[in-house]
Amino acid sequence: MKLVLLTTLVVCSLLCTTSECYSAAPLLFSHLEYVPSLDYLRSVLSVSTASVQSVIVNPSLTLAYDVPKSVTLMGYVLRNVTQATDVIATSLGDWSESKVRPLSDALHAIRHSLAEMDFMYPEYYRGQTLDQELNHLKGLMEEQLDGFVLEGPALVRGQLQLINSFLTLASSHVIANTLVLHEVYEIERTKVFLSQLFIPSELESTVLNDLLSIGSRTSAYDQLYSTTFNRESEFFLRISTEGGEQLRAVLNGAPALPAKIQRAVAVFNEQVDNFVQHATRELQDVRNVLQERLAKAVADTIQTGYGVQASGMTMLRPLPRNLPCVRHMLPTIKSIVGSRLISISLCSNELTDFIYEQAIEYRDTVRQLEQIALAKLQIAAACTDAASCDAIYSDAHDFLRFGTEKVRDFAPDIDTYENLLLTCVNGKAQGAMSQLIEETVAFNKCIAARKVATDSSDDD
Repeated sequence: MKLVLLTTLVVCSLLCTTSECYSAAPLLFSHLEYVPSLDYLRSVLSVSTASVQSVIVNPSLTLAYDVPKSVTLMGYVLRNVTQATDVIATSLGDWSESKVRPLSDALHAIRHSLAEMDFMYPEYYRGQTLDQELNHLKGLMEEQLDGFVLEGPALVRGQLQLINSFLTLASSHVIANTLVLHEVYEIERTKVFLSQLFIPSELESTVLNDLLSIGSRTSAYDQLYSTTFNRESEFFLRISTEGGEQLRAVLNGAPALPAKIQRAVAVFNEQVDNFVQHATRELQDVRNVLQERLAKAVADTIQTGYGVQASGMTMLRPLPRNLPCVRHMLPTIKSIVGSRLISISLCSNELTDFIYEQAIEYRDTVRQLEQIALAKLQIAAACTDAASCDAIYSDAHDFLRFGTEKVRDFAPDIDTYENLLLTCVNGKAQGAMSQLIEETVAFNKCIAARKVATDSSDDD
């Protein structure tokens, strides 16, 4: 009876093609294995907490923006979100109906806490496209939770998928706001330097270091994503390998099984291994290509931004008439480079749902196939009634062939995933260059206008 029920369950699931069917499918792994973004968010929170604590404001600088207040608020928010993730981990790690309310409360706590991150940033940041992206993220988080209903003792894949997506959005929100806080402080510090009667000699090196810092900070967050990505790939490899080992163990313990079954098991295992290894290798190749493109986008944006800033700073001496232009240009270039690189760093998160759905679907299908194959193989190995063994052997053999064909037909859309990632990075990088060019033109016009005004004054 158990075998019949399991067979029915698996076949129905394998024939599942609609998103509604997929979302309602039963769980084959622990709840936490469906929410990899939880560990990712917790890693992001750890790095962000340390990053915010490293913002030490020079007390001798009178900043127009209250950076210390924002640092305190950010630290408070990060602690609250971290506590909420602890509740989520505990709830999903030992799920029962009594965990419904704590889980729901924790998700809403994250949303409310992150809403407090909506600092009144200076105008130069609120005017950037990144501000629009953050508002969009906040809207998506609200939309997801508003449509998220926890009813009954069981969670289905669709609910866990929604939780995973929500936590990915939360990660993006934390990353962006942490990086913006650093950027605002560095810009405000530069503005103080530019307001002084004598421009500090270290201004140029400070400006360069500030640009390089945003590159290293975004790279650190990208590494966290890669770590989570690689861990999930390794898990897929491990569970598929374990399934194959279980099938081989049955064969080793039942040498009397027909040769056709032994061959069918070998072919099935080989097909699963080939698929999993090929898919994970292709995904790793995509990550490598993406990281190369990210590195180039970051380097090009920083190099272009600093080129404009450096040319502007050379105009401060011996022509103080250009100071108003430089005072506007340096912070503006910094805000453009910073906001654009932060935006670029979120591309992986933006495409997480796309690859997550496919990865979970294929992972669960492989597990289902291996489970039913194991059950049929065990029954075949235990058969002692010669009159019925032929039918049982045929059933096991046919299912192994079915499973092999099923895996052979797997077609993960990795090319589209790569194209979407690169389109995201390239589009945002091009936007950065366009904005930097516009600011360069505006700066040159300012310099020209100052020259005309000065020449006219000299003529008078």
